[in-house]
Amino acid sequence: MRIDFNTYADAYQRNRAVQPKVLQALIEGGGFSAGDAVLEIGCGTANFLAAIVRETGARGTGVDPAERMLAEARLDPEKGYLALLPGSAEALPVPDSMFRFAYSVDVIHHVGDRAAAAREAHRVLAPGGRICIATDSHEDIANRIPLSSHFPETVAHEMRRYPAIETITAELDGAGFVEQVVTHVCHEYALTDITPYRERAFSSLRLITDDELAAGLTRMEQDLVTGLIAAQSIYTMVWARKM
Repeated sequence: MRIDFNTYADAYQRNRAVQPKVLQALIEGGGFSAGDAVLEIGCGTANFLAAIVRETGARGTGVDPAERMLAEARLDPEKGYLALLPGSAEALPVPDSMFRFAYSVDVIHHVGDRAAAAREAHRVLAPGGRICIATDSHEDIANRIPLSSHFPETVAHEMRRYPAIETITAELDGAGFVEQVVTHVCHEYALTDITPYRERAFSSLRLITDDELAAGLTRMEQDLVTGLIAAQSIYTMVWARKM
């Protein structure tokens, strides 16, 4: 099932905060400096891109196929310095060898032709530039809290649509990338506000039925009666370099 992000861009903007451990890893591992050009592929409302530019002084460009996502980003005055372009991962609307670093966060499972996307990322990176694909391994999917713990019906959908990490590395290899490394981050936090889940701000919640969503929300509400939800956001990060 293809998710139309234009239908919930406003909910995405309200609820999808930057995962701090992913942000830290991108900044520390990206191999770029202030003034360097950085590309986010599938930027959505550009929350990660804005944070990276704010923290590092890099020059940020974001590409996304959902026009309403970009429109939401442009409404934020703190994102006015970003170059936000409509386009797809398979056909990036930017010149060759333009960027020192390119990355995506929770996007690769939405890409129709991942091999083409890998080739495009290779094309737009400067020699020596790095790429990072932040995604969920199948093990990550099984252990996410509260998405998998409270909405177990999402797991089967996610296992089908997320590519295996070995598949991603093979596609990067086929596009000419070298020095592949796989790292992992886990952000543990106390969840007290379940509004993002009510609003289906996570695409996996748009793959389950209304009854399944309601049951999961009830589980969350019951947990919050006695305290908080000990949540964890897990990512696997696949890194590579263009020679």
